Amino acid sequence: GVMDGHAAACRDAGLRVCQLVASRRDGDPQDTLSGSLSLRAEPQWLQRFMKSVQSDAIGAAGRVTSQSTTTEDLTRVIVDTEATLRAKRALRDRLQHLLATRPGSLADLLGVERELSRVQAEIDSTESTLTAVRTRVAMSALTIEYGSSARVVAGGTFEPWRLAFADFIVA
Repeated sequence: GVMDGHAAACRDAGLRVCQLVASRRDGDPQDTLSGSLSLRAEPQWLQRFMKSVQSDAIGAAGRVTSQSTTTEDLTRVIVDTEATLRAKRALRDRLQHLLATRPGSLADLLGVERELSRVQAEIDSTESTLTAVRTRVAMSALTIEYGSSARVVAGGTFEPWRLAFADFIVA
């Protein structure tokens, strides 16, 4: 339940603030459960969230045993993507100039328009990628590991076996 609450808090914050990257749950609800939650979030939101993680763990009779927060250096990716974008915009501008000033056959003009359309689509895609990468730069990654305690069986672990064979035991 604690893990589900944390995943919901991330979703409720919205994609610009927090993104759920991965989650995992293992075990048997009648015995022990474990899981993990990985998210990427704005540092300010992450600080507030981590305070609630501490209080949620205490409220569930647990504790936070470790936490790790990382950031990603995407400087090179951004620089490379910006350079690619500049080159594509220059090509688009040359194609637009060619289309506006060069007389030619209809087939030639249609060929230039198709190429212009293709280049514009690449520009749009590259701009979208750049926006996504810049958003990632402003976020930190956090992974939380969850674990429950084993349920206590009255009389110990072998009590169900003892009860099952009680009729066969002769004193």
